[in-house]
Formats: sequence, structure tokens, C-alpha cells
Amino acid sequence: MSQEIVERANALQDARRQAVGMCGLANSLYLAGRSKEALDAAIKSLPLAEAVGDPSLVVQARWHLAQIYEVMADYPGVIHTLEPSLEICAQHPGLRLFGSLFPNSAETLSKIWLAISLAEQGEFARATDVSQEVIALAEPSGLPWMAVGAWFVRGFVHLNRGEAAAAASHLERAFHVCEALSIRVWLVPVAGCLGYAYTLGARVVEARGMLRRACHAAATEQRASQARNLVWLGETEVASGDLAEAAIHAGQALELARARGERGTEARALWLQGNIAAVSTPPSVSSAETRYEEAAAVAETLTIRPLVAHCHLGLGKLYRRTGKREEAQEHLMTATTMYRDMGMAYWLERAEAEMKEST
Repeated sequence: MSQEIVERANALQDARRQAVGMCGLANSLYLAGRSKEALDAAIKSLPLAEAVGDPSLVVQARWHLAQIYEVMADYPGVIHTLEPSLEICAQHPGLRLFGSLFPNSAETLSKIWLAISLAEQGEFARATDVSQEVIALAEPSGLPWMAVGAWFVRGFVHLNRGEAAAAASHLERAFHVCEALSIRVWLVPVAGCLGYAYTLGARVVEARGMLRRACHAAATEQRASQARNLVWLGETEVASGDLAEAAIHAGQALELARARGERGTEARALWLQGNIAAVSTPPSVSSAETRYEEAAAVAETLTIRPLVAHCHLGLGKLYRRTGKREEAQEHLMTATTMYRDMGMAYWLERAEAEMKEST
């Protein structure tokens, strides 16, 4: 073997080590909740992976980058990052990630995060289609960790749409397998989503227990989920009537989200603070208005349409209860139109009920 070939092989091996190392760093920082640093590492990993020329490594780098974009609520960034990954998967059928023995693991993991981002933006028809594709890929594999990911994303899409029973059904399957087989990588996101599904389903006691567990695990293991889980726990406390506890969780979530650059969760924490102010006795109208408007402004910037609709619903309910009928009608009409357009039947029913009360 000539010296030139040896040097080329060594250079390629060094490049691979650098790419793998940078991907690993990005993932570690992501799990630690250090989103801004993780983003920098993930952006650096992509050209390193592309220089190696290994399609699996390129998709892995793109997947890490998409995860970080998702937690920072850059959903167009997620889609822009993952669409080339899916093209690579189509060109290389059966492509694996992380040395997995599961064919199509690259396509499956990419589609999980694609479906999550579509659901966050209210593109539920496409999100549902993609999540069904994930189920079709993952369930026949016989690999529990991949099946858990498929059930999780299916439940996540239902959850964002407001379909509590359907969400809980999928998430409970995922949670029981996570517990039985100690699949830690999925436990925190699954437990958090399941707890919120219980909240929407008026199962407040179960929701509180599940979300407290998720918050504790997130604080010690996967901090990328920590602020979101605190918002959901705060919503649960609002449902239980403990507004003081809800306010504590909302404040903690807002502080964490802003420190970590998690703007989607920042908007949700502001919305939660609006809800708390609106249901206080008496309602803190000015505070509720401010928080809803701030949340809606951030959500609109990030194209989180379901949250924008929730803010209009919150304002409509607030104005109805304080005798401002015209303002109530305006916001409730916007909310019902948005919910109808996105096919969010549960939330549409609630908004329409408020409209009837306001006439």
C-alpha cells in the first residue's frame, strides 16, 4: 500500500472521529439543556460528516441538529434539516444509525422529529401521515426502543390536537415498555406527554403524579424536557385549583426557557401565566392580557399556530367574564376559525361553547 493511500485512509479516519465526536458533544449538550452550545456543536458536525461521505453519519448529524432546532422551536429549521435526510434514506434503503441492527432506523428517527415539528405548527394531517409511517416502520422491527419512539410520536400528535384519550392510549403503551425494560432515553418525554394527556382528560391526580416524576427525571437526566414539563405541571395545578403552585411552576419554566433559548416553551409559560391571571379571584385582567399577548406574539413568530389559537381563546374567555362582549367575540371567532382550520375538534368545541355564552 502506497504512502499516499495510507495517509488518505488516516485522514478519513481522523475526519470520522471528529464528526462522531462533535455529534456526541451536540447530543450531550442537548440532553443537559445547554441548547445554544448544542446548536453550535451540531452545526459544526454536519460539514465534518459530509466530508467523510458516509450517508449514515450525515443523517446522524442532521438528526442531532433537528433535535436541537425542535427544542428551540425552530420548526422550519427542523423540516429543512430533515428533508435532505429522508432523500438520503430513499437513496440508501435500510440505512441504520448508531450501529443499530434495525434497518431503516435512520428514516424512522428522522420521521419522528419531522412529525413532532409538523404537529407543533398545527399541520396535523401531514403529521398524522408521517407518524403512521413511523408506526409501519418501527412496529415490525421487534425492537422495543424503536416501537416506543413510534408510539410516543403517535401520542404526541394526538396530544397537540387535543385528543386526550387517543394520546394516552399510545403513550401508556410506550410508558409501560420504558418502565419494564428501563428504556431511559424515552422515559422523560413519554412520561411528560402522558401526564399532560391525563390533564386534558381530567385525570388530574394521575397527571400530577406522572408529571412530577417527569420533572424530577428531567432535572437530573434529560434537561431538554425540563421547562416544557414544568409548564404542563403548572397547567395541571391550574386544573386542580392550586394557582399558587401553578404560578411557581410557570415562573420556573419561563426562567429556564429564556436562559436556554427555548422560545416555544417561553411562549407556553407566558400563556400559562395568562391562564393563571385570568382564573384568579378576581381576575387580574391587565396581567392576563399582557401575558396572552406576549405569548401570542412569540408563537406567531415561531409559527406555533395551536398556541396562537389558545391565546385567542384565553383572551375571549377573559373578556366574556369581564363583560367585554365585542372583544370576546372577536378573539373567540379567531380561535374557532383557527381550530376548525387545523382540525382541533376538542378545542373547537370549547371555543364554540364560549361563543354561545358570550352572545
